[in-house]
Amino acid sequence: MNPIPAPGTTYLSTVIDRSDDRATLAVAMGVADYFRLSADDARRIVGAGRRR
Repeated sequence: MNPIPAPGTTYLSTVIDRSDDRATLAVAMGVADYFRLSADDARRIVGAGRRR
């Protein structure tokens, strides 16, 4: 994911959920368990990125 949301990429060149190539936080959060992240851990990571 691009840490700078705007202006930024709107589509990913590598699909991370096997069907949706949109560069959105919703798509990233939807595959958190695939990367062995709990929903709470994923939210903490997102929160840390937003504070930077």
